[in-house]
Amino acid sequence: MMRVGILTYHKTHNYGAYLQSYALTNYLNQKNGIQAEIVDYNTLASELMQIKCIKFNWRQMSSIWYNFRRYIVFAKAQKQLPTSKWHLVTNRVDKFCGFVANKYDLIVVGSDEVWVLDGYRGFPNAYWLPNLKGIKKASYGASSRNTIDSLDTETVKAVKNYLQDFSYIGVRDTATYNLIEQIAGQAHLHMNCDPTFLYDFIIDRNEGEKILVNKFKANTEKKVVGLMCGEPVLAKRIVDKFSNDIEIVSLYDYYDGTKGYSPISPFQWINVISALDGLITTFFHGMVFAIKSNVPFIVIEGRNLASSDFSKNYDLLKRNGIEKYYAQISVSGVDDVVDLNVSEFINQILSNCRVDFSEVVENERKYSESFINWVVDQDD
Repeated sequence: MMRVGILTYHKTHNYGAYLQSYALTNYLNQKNGIQAEIVDYNTLASELMQIKCIKFNWRQMSSIWYNFRRYIVFAKAQKQLPTSKWHLVTNRVDKFCGFVANKYDLIVVGSDEVWVLDGYRGFPNAYWLPNLKGIKKASYGASSRNTIDSLDTETVKAVKNYLQDFSYIGVRDTATYNLIEQIAGQAHLHMNCDPTFLYDFIIDRNEGEKILVNKFKANTEKKVVGLMCGEPVLAKRIVDKFSNDIEIVSLYDYYDGTKGYSPISPFQWINVISALDGLITTFFHGMVFAIKSNVPFIVIEGRNLASSDFSKNYDLLKRNGIEKYYAQISVSGVDDVVDLNVSEFINQILSNCRVDFSEVVENERKYSESFINWVVDQDD
């Protein structure tokens, strides 16, 4: 039995991060000869971020109450993750190496944005597995937000050195692929799909409809559209313009004029998305689960992206030929995105449009084949 440790961002109050870690670990555990678990590790900085998730806004006491309840919901959900018996919080890489020593035959880093080089976790950090000896190293669906031009020479040298010890390097998007190729070459480098495409979650549309009615108090006689938006100005414009025509439910944060705004578990979140008539999102995994549930959607890129070439959202849509579901604020501006792209999307929802993304799911799964074959070979 090969012991596999998954090193990812699992201790977070984020639906996508939680579900991708759950998906990869449980998918591997379905394979014969593999015993996988999430390495229950976190940096001190990340641990403190979980406390900060309770946003204090004295003008919106309901927001404080919501974030506290969200914290509780995710604390309960964490107990459903297949994590290691041991738990470690430290910024010291040497302590991490000692923590995992002799526990695993293989450590897989990923999925998600585990290779951000200028984030609050600092660099170098444990997610590059520096100075770890005696354990095979791989990554699956790793992602970064950096470009080669943004890195200094010492960082590039360090990354190249760390990756030389990886037997398999899997990344989730073209931008990360190009970055790693420029630093370390193509040896062992592969594209992977997000693990949420791999794992067959139980999706219960009926439960999603019950949550919409009973918990979110949504009026299902109107078209019900989910709003999962990290851009407050954009969210306000959408609510102001369309709330009379459709029922808008919030799946992310507090927005005046929306229904919902009630913390639900990651698995309830999946079910709710499946029951929507449409989804407006700025988040990658919101888009993914709309695709998996054949729910019409539009994904909107925020202001902090210079070009769609660096967008993980656009990358997935482009390689599947469905770029029409994408819009970008930094190109068109908030007003144009709402008045043109979102208006067109809402009109389609009101016209009872139907979508079938089953080919997209099957195509994405093909990107995992190289990794699955490689892992199975390690157990021979």
